[in-house]
Amino acid sequence: MTKKQRAYQISLLKQLHISDRYTNLYKDDPIAYRAWLKKYLGVDSSKELNISTLKELVDYFNLKRDEPPTNRASSQQINYLKHCWSHHATNKSTDALLKFIKRTLNGDINIDELTPQQAKKVIAGVKKLKPTPYINNPNYIGA
Repeated sequence: MTKKQRAYQISLLKQLHISDRYTNLYKDDPIAYRAWLKKYLGVDSSKELNISTLKELVDYFNLKRDEPPTNRASSQQINYLKHCWSHHATNKSTDALLKFIKRTLNGDINIDELTPQQAKKVIAGVKKLKPTPYINNPNYIGA
């Protein structure tokens, strides 16, 4: 992180801690604030956030956005993952997908808890599977 980026990050953190929502809800209860950060963004401190997420958080806390930012995969990514799974997997069940995610990410993670980076990794893994029509097909030569 450059000096300018670090200065901007500090500026955003200051804006966050004087924002409307923060002063009304969390100023006197830092434990609740940290629990909120953990729930929505998966971090223990706002210092751990990148600048774009920090800007969205400042906007949310200044009542410029209705929805809080999240560090979760978008519904589009989740739907695309399920679509790819239905075309590439031999066992199309949700349980099989969860086992595949667990194997791919080396952890027990639910589909709704995936971060955007984890979703990309799982989608790439699913795409590497042979499409269902080609499995056990003697006429399939390969790509």
